[in-house]
Amino acid sequence: MTDEVRVYLPGPEPSDDIKKQTYLLRGEAVAAGGTAEWIIRALAAAFTTSRQSDVGRLWEDIKAALATRGLTAGLQAELRQVADYFSARNLAAHASIIIFTAGADHQVIRLSFSKGQSKAEVATISDLEADVAAAKNGYVALQAAARALDLDDSVPLSGLGSLQRLMLLGTTTR
Repeated sequence: MTDEVRVYLPGPEPSDDIKKQTYLLRGEAVAAGGTAEWIIRALAAAFTTSRQSDVGRLWEDIKAALATRGLTAGLQAELRQVADYFSARNLAAHASIIIFTAGADHQVIRLSFSKGQSKAEVATISDLEADVAAAKNGYVALQAAARALDLDDSVPLSGLGSLQRLMLLGTTTR
C-alpha cells in the first residue's frame, strides 16, 4: 500500500462554447459573491462586535443586529435573497463541474456537498444564469440591509468615502 497519492489535473484544453459559457457564468457568480462578502464584512465591523472569520457566521451576527434594532420585518424579501445568494455562491465557488460531450450534445453535471450529503445534478445554462442572478440579487439585498442599518444609526458608517458608501449602500448619499 502506498502512502502517497497524486492527482493529475491536465492543463487547459481547447474550449467549446458550452465550457466557456459554464465557466463564465460561474466566475460571474463568484465575482458577485466577492462584493457581497465585502459588504458582510464591512457591516459586521461597523454594527457588531463579532470577530468571526466565516462570512456565514458574520451574516448571522448582522441578522441579530437587524433583529435587535427591529429592522427585520421590513427586510424579509431581502433576507430571503441573501439566503439564496449563499446557496448560489457556494455552488459557483465550491461545486465541481463535469462537462460531458457526445457529438454536438453536452451535459453539465454539478457535484456539490452540503450538510454531509453529496449531490450530483444536471445543471443547465439557465440554472447557472439563475445562480448569477441570485448572487447579484444577494448583494443588492445586502445593500438594502446596510441602508436600513445606516438609517437606524448613521454614526458607524459616517467616515466612509463615496466609493465605499456606493459599494456598501448602493448610493453615495443618505
